[in-house]
Amino acid sequence: MNVLTWHGAVLRVDQTRNRLMQDPLWLTTCDGSDFFLDPDVPLPASLGLGMLSAEPTGRARIVRMRGAGGLLSASPARHELTLELDDGQPWQSFLLISTSDLADLRHLLNHRWRIRPNNLLVDKSAIRLTPGFSMELGPLVLDLPTALPLVSHTRRATAVNAAYSPPPSFVIRPGDDEAESIEMVGGAVQSLAPAQHFELVARRQPPDLVATADLFTRGSFGCLTLPPAAPRYAPPPLVARAADSAMFARFLASQSAQTIGFVREACQLRREANQYVVLSRGCEGLVFDQDGTTCDMAPLETAHSLPAGIVRRGHGYWVDREVLATAPRLAGPLIVFYGGQLDRFTNWLAGALLSLDTLSRVMPRATRLLLPAYVDRGHHRHHHADLRFSHRETMVQLGFNRLPAVQSDANIVHVDDVIFMDDPTPAAAAPPQLADFRDRALLPYDGPGEPTRRLFIRTEQGGIEERGEVERFLLQQGFEHVELDHLSFEQQIRLFRQASFVVSPHYAGLSNMIFSTPGVKVLEVMDEAAFAPEFWRLSGKLGHVYGFMGCRTVSTPVGRRLAPDVERFRDVFRLLEGFTG
Repeated sequence: MNVLTWHGAVLRVDQTRNRLMQDPLWLTTCDGSDFFLDPDVPLPASLGLGMLSAEPTGRARIVRMRGAGGLLSASPARHELTLELDDGQPWQSFLLISTSDLADLRHLLNHRWRIRPNNLLVDKSAIRLTPGFSMELGPLVLDLPTALPLVSHTRRATAVNAAYSPPPSFVIRPGDDEAESIEMVGGAVQSLAPAQHFELVARRQPPDLVATADLFTRGSFGCLTLPPAAPRYAPPPLVARAADSAMFARFLASQSAQTIGFVREACQLRREANQYVVLSRGCEGLVFDQDGTTCDMAPLETAHSLPAGIVRRGHGYWVDREVLATAPRLAGPLIVFYGGQLDRFTNWLAGALLSLDTLSRVMPRATRLLLPAYVDRGHHRHHHADLRFSHRETMVQLGFNRLPAVQSDANIVHVDDVIFMDDPTPAAAAPPQLADFRDRALLPYDGPGEPTRRLFIRTEQGGIEERGEVERFLLQQGFEHVELDHLSFEQQIRLFRQASFVVSPHYAGLSNMIFSTPGVKVLEVMDEAAFAPEFWRLSGKLGHVYGFMGCRTVSTPVGRRLAPDVERFRDVFRLLEGFTG
């Protein structure tokens, strides 16, 4: 058995020489510098092999190596092995990998691969291990603790070079519900024909096309930027322990734009002629023409499969003109109010429906909604951390069912006149939009009253350990168990409208905080592996008080669950409870 450090060097024990040896599998560290251990690294004098012991961390395959009263640490900053007792350092964790796992990782690093079903070609220069037990194959990121062992299969693939066959292949599982295959390819990559394909690029609207608020009623085309609100102060989340502060700090270090402090948020609405709109599941709402797109192309990166006619080459996307020529043509004006992954509750509620509320206030008469056909096909759940919901039920409850709509099951349609937002995602929502949306949603209900209910959100999978110390503590504090999957959307609106304090795992149902009175206290429990910012951002825009804690996960008969330490949980709970702003 070998061990892989947090930063990617492979260590193995040489029993005869009493040394830790470095395997020649290495990676690039967070700061971009190469991290190597010396070819032979002797064990510290106080650390004999007989004194080493491995203890589980709660994540599959990941252990901490303990000996002589300390934790073994392979630190990239010092390029050495040490014994420390600081439990907050992630590099003191190690991933156990078998000899066959190691051979598979080497094989992946040394060849070119095609990722199915997107047909993405990934050169070996774009394949690397990354800190945190992950592996990048171009845009695809594998979580090695869950992806290993890779499942080999013998399906014959169509190689780029037709003379090359059959290439080795694997099935890889990046997450609980996703599965893709990768196939080794050889030979030269055939170039796309410029006469048949064009590259989809980001474009900016020229300033002289920016219009005033009567743009949509006049029937002209251009861009409208809604007046931004005053700068909003985005505070960091409340935390009680240094480990959670470090977890949030790592997230901040990965962000290119300002995340905390005073920030401005605004939204851009557009009306354009002769545009193509993607409706295939996963990348719905991409609006483009042969000059490019103003939309965020991130949904193409995360989509399980690309629509027919769009292929990925390297870091770019190419569109087949012949496919566009056969796309169904629809008369406008049509509204596109979504930006990918509509089967995720947060994207649908806090992104798409919020944007629809904004667009519906300025759209001209005779405008229709453009919807993918699948939104009427029952209830949806993307994965265990999502909430089961019905697109149609939510639209009816919020009054959007009265708007005329046209649906299409085509992957791409050609629209004569389309109205859309550049970024209709939860991350781009501005506080005034959220306030207007909340007022619309609560219009059918009685006055606000005093929110008094304390909610502990339970989920079928991926939630907080049931009948644990944290649950008993919350019951003593007057919290009630709530399972949102068993409630209608109307019941969820009423429930969160009455909430004063919400404790929840990282879970899409937290999006319902949109319907809560500003000032609600939100405590989110999440996997300690990485900070998930969605509900911290949303809470700040809504005026809620947000805190979080990271914790390990444990395996249970119903899947992995969060297992927060009760003392750490009490600390952050009391911090939120006593917070007065």
